[in-house]
Amino acid sequence: MLNFFVLIKKNRSARHFFVFVTLFFSGMWCSKTIHPLWFEYNHSLDYFGFSYTAMAIAGSLSFLTGMIVDKFGTAWTLRIGTLLYSIALLLRVFADSFSLSIVSGIVGGLGASTVLVSLRPWIISWSSEKERPVALSINQTSNNLGTSIGVIIAGFGISALGNLKTGYPIFLIVSSVLVLLSVLFVPKIKGTNTSKSKDDTEKKIKYRDLLKEKKLLSVGVIIFGVLSGLVVSMLNPYLPLILKDLGLPLHLISILMTILTILRIVVNPFIGSKVNNKNKIVYFALSEICIAICLLLLLIPFSPYLVMLIVIIRSILISISVLSEELMQISMFSAKLVGIFFGLAQTAFFVGDALGGTIAGWIYNNAGTNIVIVVTASLTVLNSCFYPIFYKLINKNKVREIDEVNTNAVSL
Repeated sequence: MLNFFVLIKKNRSARHFFVFVTLFFSGMWCSKTIHPLWFEYNHSLDYFGFSYTAMAIAGSLSFLTGMIVDKFGTAWTLRIGTLLYSIALLLRVFADSFSLSIVSGIVGGLGASTVLVSLRPWIISWSSEKERPVALSINQTSNNLGTSIGVIIAGFGISALGNLKTGYPIFLIVSSVLVLLSVLFVPKIKGTNTSKSKDDTEKKIKYRDLLKEKKLLSVGVIIFGVLSGLVVSMLNPYLPLILKDLGLPLHLISILMTILTILRIVVNPFIGSKVNNKNKIVYFALSEICIAICLLLLLIPFSPYLVMLIVIIRSILISISVLSEELMQISMFSAKLVGIFFGLAQTAFFVGDALGGTIAGWIYNNAGTNIVIVVTASLTVLNSCFYPIFYKLINKNKVREIDEVNTNAVSL
């Protein structure tokens, strides 16, 4: 816990990062909360659906935005992505326009994916390897804090105004302004030189021959990205329904969802001070296995309060798993190509996310809650076993490449 605040206190870039992410996600979730309500108010839910689909398709091009990050630098892409997303949120005010709804979705998807891909290289630029677990916990904490603030602003703000016709568009504009304000906290980021050099030519070659030269890494990133998206989307969107089926009354579900939101903000600083590069594989494997156990425990008819405790423990374990996985990803990805591989991982995650929601909905309707839980637990166990193996294989290849370079240097 102390390391979290010490790093923010001593590192100016860490403070900028924390404020940027908090503001960006405040605007995102303020708009996300109001967006469907405003379109429903204007009898334009079909336009909302088209806009959301357009945003998902544009967001799935993260591997291309990753290339842009690598080529033009993190600071430049963060500013452009933030500006695009702010414009997209502003366009959501026009709920009666089909064309603007589509444009909003496309621009929003591109802007959000550009920012999200750029965050990892930004973290790498201001944190040392020793500080990285705490830096990643700062990312998770500010993300969750911004999400909570955005939802609160939307809910309480509109309630205070009392007039939906003016309240919805006012707070859509507020959300756009919050995102735009975040661009003020993007500093000059080291390692973002865009001048043409020999490295640029090497990068072009690596992009063109990526699947050939980095075949194992590319294929693994895609497979595990899809798997991660499946695991998340098969359970999280349906969690309130699953809890209801498990016997929790509505008021306890509401209390639990609030606890989970607060918990994610509070526990990440603690986790960041415990997980490190030496023990990240162990933490990942154990947390994933324990998550699967927690899911299977939900099949037992416990009391509502015990079910709540199991879900809370699962939430803490997920935070440990996410942080450990991000540490492994940063370790696997080459510094010069970190943007494209994080972009590729994000694209794969979106594909898995789309598939998981559809599959889980079908299973839920045709086979029931228990089968959804069993399938999700099984996928989690697979991830706990095979992702560490994949990480080990990539690291062995990296060591082999370094040895070959050193051997060639000696022979020269």
